Amino acid sequence: AAALPPEEPAGVLGKSSSQLFVDLYKAGSGREGNYLVSPYSIFSGLSLLHLGANGSTLDSLNSLLHLNESNNVHEEARSLLDIFNSLTITTNNSFTFLSSNNVFLDESVSVKDSYAEKVKCFYESNVTSLQMRRNPEESAEEINRWVEERTRGKIQKLVQSSSLRNAQAVLVNSLYFEAPWALPFKYTRKANFSQESGEVMEVDMMLLEGRLSTGLVDGVRVVQLDYNTCLK
Repeated sequence: AAALPPEEPAGVLGKSSSQLFVDLYKAGSGREGNYLVSPYSIFSGLSLLHLGANGSTLDSLNSLLHLNESNNVHEEARSLLDIFNSLTITTNNSFTFLSSNNVFLDESVSVKDSYAEKVKCFYESNVTSLQMRRNPEESAEEINRWVEERTRGKIQKLVQSSSLRNAQAVLVNSLYFEAPWALPFKYTRKANFSQESGEVMEVDMMLLEGRLSTGLVDGVRVVQLDYNTCLK
């Protein structure tokens, strides 16, 4: 029997999170207006559950995340974190990608040491015990301080105390990304934008001039916009 080649770093994670995005997009397709989804962030949060799951719960999470027992998704997640951390250091912070995770639990929930160790090993995450039910206001403040610090002040109030009154666990993933464009957008101008409804509205469009790689994905024209990481 021929041996299968090993997956590229983030191969399974990338494919699975992309499939999760498709599922999320379909589930929200009936909603009006614009919405932003980070499949990587949601996938990372659910992976913290996956890490400690077993039996039917594990089967359900495998189905949701498009995984199977042979996938080494947690090892890939750690490799991806190492790559982002290394790139941030190598580029002297001209390219910054910070992915942070934390498992906040109510004081009534106990956690095995083996799970806490795995969370730390694979996701550089902590398991933090809070008085969510007894003191939801203080718990919300602590979670929000953690998020604000990890996002460098960009997100200040993620959690409301009212959402913690009956909570047992809060899984948090934050992403902070900053990098300059290889070809910067230099100015904007007014142009017509066609909405899905067919309505046309005038908006500010960013403009740039240069040679860009383009392609067709399922009949949709896409363009590749590179970042200047100083490594090219």
